[in-house]
Amino acid sequence: MLNAIVDRNDKPIAAGDSVKVIEIPALLPQGLPEEDQIAIHAQLGKVLIVQGFNQSGYVELEFVDVAGYIHTIWIGSHCLEKQ
Repeated sequence: MLNAIVDRNDKPIAAGDSVKVIEIPALLPQGLPEEDQIAIHAQLGKVLIVQGFNQSGYVELEFVDVAGYIHTIWIGSHCLEKQ
């Protein structure tokens, strides 16, 4: 079982919480098509809703890009601030 997931300020986060993306890890968009990389980097500073967590403790976030495509990313909680 996973320990409590906390943001970069040690505030616990749970599914349904709003979090602000403070950092995009360099490896997250690596190897993806350019339009996906642009869409991911555009989330920096945005507030998204936590969808859940994977077994490694990464936070699942969803967003819609400017073209209307839905993206799902998994990001370390140290890159997020609970709102």
